[in-house]
Amino acid sequence: MDFKKYETFLCEELTRIVLEIINENKQLEISARARAGAEISDFLEGKFKEKVNDEKVSRFIHDAEQSPQGKTKNPWDARCKFNYMNREEEIWIDFKAIKVSSVDSNPDIGTPSKIISFIKNGNFYLVYIIVYYVGIQSGLQFEEYNEKFVKTYLLKDVNHSFRLNPKPQLQVNISAEPEYRTREEFIKLLIQKMQESYIRQETSITKKKEKLVSLLPELIKCNEESEERD
Repeated sequence: MDFKKYETFLCEELTRIVLEIINENKQLEISARARAGAEISDFLEGKFKEKVNDEKVSRFIHDAEQSPQGKTKNPWDARCKFNYMNREEEIWIDFKAIKVSSVDSNPDIGTPSKIISFIKNGNFYLVYIIVYYVGIQSGLQFEEYNEKFVKTYLLKDVNHSFRLNPKPQLQVNISAEPEYRTREEFIKLLIQKMQESYIRQETSITKKKEKLVSLLPELIKCNEESEERD
């Protein structure tokens, strides 16, 4: 099967649907403050579900769901089924609403455990849909960045610069461009990034343990001096 063709069309369909939502709702009465991204995501989740389930805007995408209200730790913002080339896949979507002035940020993009569990359950396609906005007097407005209102890519194609932090969360610069790789190549890269993270953590822990050796007598001495003080 031509997986690249399958994946490319998936991203094109998702982009088309979200772009349709934006074209119909260029401005939102949402304050462009720190938590605006979460509110924009809620809005897009609901509209995406409406477009797919009620308006039937795609012959290939169906059974859309939005994240349960108030469930901040849900593994997906929206999910749906994608049926193309006689193959159906469950798709998990993560909406990222980015203020144009913050396009150099490094948001979390998921935990290894979520990704590993998703793959073990026979799935693969976690999709990032990035939209951009600016603040206006009445709230906010969707804006183009690099001549795009919507940037869509698969986690498997994330830029090679992504890393795993100690939380543990995968992180990547929001402006880093995706790079095509096969599914197997992504699995190998994910394991490599996890190994690199664990080595960094081991090195950090070793240094902290070494500091404890000198810290113990130092604190005892400080305490003795304090006890002897009149």
